[in-house]
Amino acid sequence: MRRLVLATSLALALALMAPARAETLYIEAKAVMPGDGATIERARIVVRDGKIAEVGPESKRPAWSRAVDATSLVVTPGFIVPMTRQFMPPPPPQPQQEGVRVEMKPDTKAADDVLTRDGDMRLLIEGGVTLVGVMPAGFEAGVPGLMAAISSRGGARADALVSAEPALVINVGTHGPFREALSKAVEQAKEAARERAKAAAKKKKGEEEGKPSTFERAITGKLPVLALAPTPVRLVAARDVLPLGDMKATVVDGPDLWWQADTLKELGVRVLTGPVLVRERGTRFPRNRAALYERAGIPYAFTLTDDVPAAAPVLRDAMLEMARTGCSREKALAAVTSEAAAVLGLRNEVGRVAKGCRADLLFWSGDPFDPASRLVRVMIAGEFVERLAAVKAP
Repeated sequence: MRRLVLATSLALALALMAPARAETLYIEAKAVMPGDGATIERARIVVRDGKIAEVGPESKRPAWSRAVDATSLVVTPGFIVPMTRQFMPPPPPQPQQEGVRVEMKPDTKAADDVLTRDGDMRLLIEGGVTLVGVMPAGFEAGVPGLMAAISSRGGARADALVSAEPALVINVGTHGPFREALSKAVEQAKEAARERAKAAAKKKKGEEEGKPSTFERAITGKLPVLALAPTPVRLVAARDVLPLGDMKATVVDGPDLWWQADTLKELGVRVLTGPVLVRERGTRFPRNRAALYERAGIPYAFTLTDDVPAAAPVLRDAMLEMARTGCSREKALAAVTSEAAAVLGLRNEVGRVAKGCRADLLFWSGDPFDPASRLVRVMIAGEFVERLAAVKAP
């Protein structure tokens, strides 16, 4: 009898110590705009353990699930800002040096220093931004390091960090020292990749193989790259020293880079652009760069119009302006969801209302492309975090 009591007590203690499982949700929505395809009317979404388990009009309600009535609301993926310099501590003052500096720190991680308890993250959530890609510190030409993808919910770093190395940043320069340093790094990485391929062909079953370096992974297309090349001359420099055609590269553009649409198309890169109209030089006419990229068949993603958290609440308005002036609705939404996730190499994990993706969802009072519609609620990893409007909400 004593043994039975002890065994029962031990089992109960272990059960209490075990982490609680996230509840299963069954969301009934008026419509779902998945971020990478056509709108699904009268959609049902099953969320289990913070991820989307099912989505579609025929999805059945699982046993022991909690129903969420969103039959008057439209659901989209959470917005993603793939590039920001916010949420990093200020860099230490740099010593005065003569000549041009080239920064080569591919293994430096923004994840080691990112500030995930910053109070300004609330502004991101108010704008529907559920994930941001944080740049590593450093402004010199070269390779400043790896980005960090963090949830805008914040909190402890271990909880907020979605990916510690989603993409490598390359800040493209045009001067000789940059070209020499990058060309040397590329050749060394290519040689290492060739040697690795030879070793893999000869190795016996069960033998350990060394891990490729960060830069080797980048130039062989195994690690996404964000290339800061916002002008035509810097794009030419990037093309001359980097094998962009073999890389999963996104180029950050500037006001004049759309002139090089043919080159961008040939290189097969994605463009990260601001959702704002620019004036064509010598004229009064505004240009929608994203619409030009779309017509040329170049994938594009949006970032904030200004790199401050206060710009997040107007990101949706900027998306509407892009759709009103030439972008298709589907591409404009993808630019802040699935394409933005692709910049960080996370398209299979976030940015879509699809099976297996994180349940980062936005609930709108109507069509999000209708200026009268409002963001009602925000869900991050299967949990509601904000009630944003005094309308019928789940």
